[in-house]
Amino acid sequence: MKKIKKILAIIMCTCLLFSMVGCSKTENNVGLGYTAGTYTGVSKNGKNGPVKVEIKFSKDKIDSVKVTEHKETKGLTDSAIERIPSEVVENQSLNIDAISGATITCDAILEAVADCVKQANGDVEALKAKKVDKNVSNEVVEKRADVVIIGGGATGMSAAISSAQSGAESVIVLEKASSIGGNAIVSGGYFEYISAPDELRPENTEGYTQVIENILAIEPVDEVHADMQKELKKQYDEYLASGSTKVFDSTYLAALDYLQLESYSTPESMFGFATLLDDTANWLTEMGMTWKPLTGIVGYTWPRWSSPLEGYEGHGYFDLFNKTIEKNNYPVEIMTETPGKELIVEDGKVVGVVAKDSKGTEYRIRANKGVVIATGGFSANMEMVKKYNTMWESIEDVTATTNVGTMTGDGIVMAEKVGAQLALMDDIMLFPMADPFTSTTENIVGDDGDALFVNKEGKRFVNETLDRYTLSAAVLEQPDKMHYLISDNTNSLIKDGHTFNGYDVEEMIEGKQLFRADTLEDLAKQIGIDPEVFVATITKYNESAKNFKDEEFGRISFSKNSTIDEAPYYALPRVVARHITGGGLVRDDQYRVLNEKNEPIEGLYAGGEVTAGMSGISSFGDGMYIGKILFEK
Repeated sequence: MKKIKKILAIIMCTCLLFSMVGCSKTENNVGLGYTAGTYTGVSKNGKNGPVKVEIKFSKDKIDSVKVTEHKETKGLTDSAIERIPSEVVENQSLNIDAISGATITCDAILEAVADCVKQANGDVEALKAKKVDKNVSNEVVEKRADVVIIGGGATGMSAAISSAQSGAESVIVLEKASSIGGNAIVSGGYFEYISAPDELRPENTEGYTQVIENILAIEPVDEVHADMQKELKKQYDEYLASGSTKVFDSTYLAALDYLQLESYSTPESMFGFATLLDDTANWLTEMGMTWKPLTGIVGYTWPRWSSPLEGYEGHGYFDLFNKTIEKNNYPVEIMTETPGKELIVEDGKVVGVVAKDSKGTEYRIRANKGVVIATGGFSANMEMVKKYNTMWESIEDVTATTNVGTMTGDGIVMAEKVGAQLALMDDIMLFPMADPFTSTTENIVGDDGDALFVNKEGKRFVNETLDRYTLSAAVLEQPDKMHYLISDNTNSLIKDGHTFNGYDVEEMIEGKQLFRADTLEDLAKQIGIDPEVFVATITKYNESAKNFKDEEFGRISFSKNSTIDEAPYYALPRVVARHITGGGLVRDDQYRVLNEKNEPIEGLYAGGEVTAGMSGISSFGDGMYIGKILFEK
């Protein structure tokens, strides 16, 4: 009997031991247990298209994860492509934090990994629930620099370079995302190159001539306006006498052109802006920038816009900046994934910034010369857009944004807390040319500054050369709030199977982002439009383009390639997206942020879209000037 009891006791202890081991294994390896092998998973929800991963599983763990195919934005998502797969393997979990500025890409990678886990008979939900040690830091680090810049986009990086050129001994750039560039790397990289050489300029046309004559004929609003028209007339007469066949441009033409588009501007402010653009383009050229031929863009159709010849779209500027910093050994420290959180104020003066990196380390950085806010606008913050919007009745319907995810108004909020004045906060610019699937503006097929818009009924509905506000409002009134950009072989800007900005045309067609046909009738059928209506629209438009006279919508700006009459023909679906917030911090002409009494807040500067009335890659000029002002150059 005692022997039987002893045996039973041994059995019970053995069972208990195995039970304890079993519990331990389940707790530490929750969700693990797979059909070993190599699997391919796909997520269709990447920012710019599908994301594909390849995963190798053993019976009890994920051995490796690799992103094999993607179309995500270079630079902006590099960290996500590299780090998310390694963190999945390291932690054996799908509960991985997204990387700032690349949330959509991170989510797509994890979704593709989950697809593989499911194929390998793993427990997806268990992996999503598995806790990961965050290794949060409580360290506080004190630093000091001549200049502290919050934001590493167009304004921030140009301010860093300019400060270094002007004599700064130390510059710190705080960037919220995992890479520099901000919106400038998802914008197509267009910048106004007013004094570009003739080899970059297109041929002149009657339409361009008519635009200049109209500008000269406008009744001046004041004496400054009248003087600017006189100077433009003199310059234009000299151009005509020279016999040049290229499109004319000058700072006076650019200023008077933009004066018509910016309702809150003055002749003086627009001339200052045009001068800034010209100075900046020349500064970039002297630094080593090479440029593509000039073109117009949607809403700003005069062909004075260029982009980097080398590098991918807006990346070309930041490639140049990185090379310049390295070549000249400039004292510029860039701290990515380290957003500014709070301004340090002593006796009414801004003396530094509190920042925190992705691991939780807090940095308290003192600035000898000043703090520069260059965090951009807030188009990616829908709640902030709705808070300030008074311009658009249907802003809730505009769910897409062309901006990177870090454009959430951080700098505006930070500065407002120390008494900064805000202005034009309801100025929300929408953009009528966003991809309906990815919200990008970079994959445009066709010259969007010399465009033909048709709605889902196959009809034109607007003068395509008007400002973006008017164009967006017109699109929002169309069926399904969308339209098609129509182009042909001569004006699609397709070369060697790729769009102007390098997108693969066949991939776009496969993904229904673009339609192509050898006849207008076939193109109409592909996009669900009555061929008879569509052909009639194209025929009427072509007559207007040939005669430089559009009786239906009043358009006069046409180029020699405006007509749609040479196969193949293309239809590009487009929607409206939140694009630029025109409001922000009020500053003076020395880029000092002003308080509600219009007094400078000592030690605080700002430029770019974070300020009222400034936006786009033009913001490079703000940064260039700020660096010179800080060091009195």
